[in-house]
Amino acid sequence: MDVTGVSSAVKIRAFTVGRRPRHRPASGEWALSVIELIGPQPGPCTAFASGVYGDKPLGSVVLHRLVQELLTRPLRGSVVLIPAANPPAIEAGTRISPDLLLMNRRFPGVPDGSVTDQLAHRVFTILRERSDCIIDVHSGMPTHSVWYTYEYGDVALASAFGLPVVLGNAKDGQLSWAAARSGASAILPEFSGGPLTDPAPGLQGCLNVLRLRGQLADPIQGPATVPVIDTLQTYFPSAGGILCSSALPANVGKPVPPGRLAWIINPSDGRVVDEFHVRTDGAILLLSTITPLPVRAGDLCCMVGVPVREVAPGAA
Repeated sequence: MDVTGVSSAVKIRAFTVGRRPRHRPASGEWALSVIELIGPQPGPCTAFASGVYGDKPLGSVVLHRLVQELLTRPLRGSVVLIPAANPPAIEAGTRISPDLLLMNRRFPGVPDGSVTDQLAHRVFTILRERSDCIIDVHSGMPTHSVWYTYEYGDVALASAFGLPVVLGNAKDGQLSWAAARSGASAILPEFSGGPLTDPAPGLQGCLNVLRLRGQLADPIQGPATVPVIDTLQTYFPSAGGILCSSALPANVGKPVPPGRLAWIINPSDGRVVDEFHVRTDGAILLLSTITPLPVRAGDLCCMVGVPVREVAPGAA
């Protein structure tokens, strides 16, 4: 289907991948929707994906908002988007796909085998064939608020999104990892989640990427500088129980003082059985969890980062 906006033409294409389980009400192949916006002026192509995990819905909302926003703007070049990269996980509402694979550890995928591997292959191929710059848009989860961007060798691109930049945290099999290995620029921004439900920060970050790449004429919006972080403190408790914390989800992106930040209490007797302490001055809260919350040993509960410098958005 083709749609013409104020300034850009939009092409919406559906690709099919794998097959749904036969017991599902809607049988047949999984549909992968690809949206392409083509501006009236020449320029590069930037690719956006979201919905790699099924429990991060805000990223998909942002990409649909981005399409509507770009229809009103004079875009240079083109933008390709896959708002729901992992339909089986999105349908289930889970991080792990129904075939028990974690999609963001399977890229660049393979054309046969598990549904997750087929989806990873199709998503990567579609985006990489069209673009040399891939933005894998993530958000927080219903119980977690987050505020940072992982870089994959391009600090300028990561800082343009307007969130704290985390250095050197690439994991094998991530979409951005596979894109960077293939020679493309790539980042993985994570924003909001939990009680923070406004898609505006993610939308502004996506628009800033297009501003940096010269596809939109207006200047980058947002903070004057963003911190660049090379040291993370992450809390995976050694015991289960009830998570308590002084780190409010609304404070992600803000400084936290040294001292106890989160702790686990035994629900039977109220004893503190595990604690997380910030060890360094100048740390910034990057991930926080709604509390009180029942958790298991090893659950991701909190994360802070220590900046090494500040950069202007769009600068390295």
